[in-house]
Amino acid sequence: MAETQRREVPRLVGDELTTAVSFLDFQREAVLRTCEGLTEAQLRWVGVPTGTNLLGLVNHLVDSEMWWFHHHVDGGPWDGDFEHDMEVGDSVSAAEVVKAYRDAWARSNEIIRVVDDPDALTQLPVHGERLPLRWVLSHMIAETARHAGHADILRERLDGATGR
Repeated sequence: MAETQRREVPRLVGDELTTAVSFLDFQREAVLRTCEGLTEAQLRWVGVPTGTNLLGLVNHLVDSEMWWFHHHVDGGPWDGDFEHDMEVGDSVSAAEVVKAYRDAWARSNEIIRVVDDPDALTQLPVHGERLPLRWVLSHMIAETARHAGHADILRERLDGATGR
């Protein structure tokens, strides 16, 4: 069985946005830690009947970052479909997906710093309503944590590693 690896949750005392971003970053890193040390084939291994795999989870989170922060909060264009599936084409490497995730979350954090107000409303509406940055951050913390849990289960099924 592989090792158990647990990290401490953020213990900083800061303003609301600093605290929220530190918890979101913690969850983002948790997803990527779950993928550490695995081969391309292992990252693409489908561990449940729905087709979910580790690389697909990371790719889905790239879309989530872009959809919520880049598109809705910042008002940037959206040139694709928001895919809820967990497939990554064979022509896209794991390194490319991980880099895309790190780049997307760096841009998201930059957008959050520029907005700098949890009460600021999204530039673009969500189902007809502009939502505060606080809601988007809360949603993304929950979404990322949910998928980090999925990743933990997939990794445990794959090689026994837990608690990433």
